[in-house]
Amino acid sequence: MDAFGLRALVNESLHTVVPALAALYWVLFVPRFHLSLRRCALWLVYPLCYFFITLWRGSASDFYPYWFINVAKLGYERVFLNSAMLVASFLVLITIFLVINHRREDLSVSDPEEPSEPDTPR
Repeated sequence: MDAFGLRALVNESLHTVVPALAALYWVLFVPRFHLSLRRCALWLVYPLCYFFITLWRGSASDFYPYWFINVAKLGYERVFLNSAMLVASFLVLITIFLVINHRREDLSVSDPEEPSEPDTPR
């Protein structure tokens, strides 16, 4: 297998196979836990920071790691549109995760945001 074929295999595995296996593992083996939309929205902090740092570094070095954020070829208007569609996709996935998680069997895992009742002696 040549270097390009190996690179394509690794890229496909990283961006397709691993997320699919992670989602399958979550559905099959992780017990239900409490999720809130606010907590899930925090999942977007890292990708948004990565996006803005990539734009900043790309403007200095003219290197963009992904074709859909290459400002030199697409321009800022198209890059921001592409990124907005990506964020919208993330929001749809978050919503799907919330719906799936709330429909799963409750295993009596306590919600860390709710105040706990003090232990009473028996």
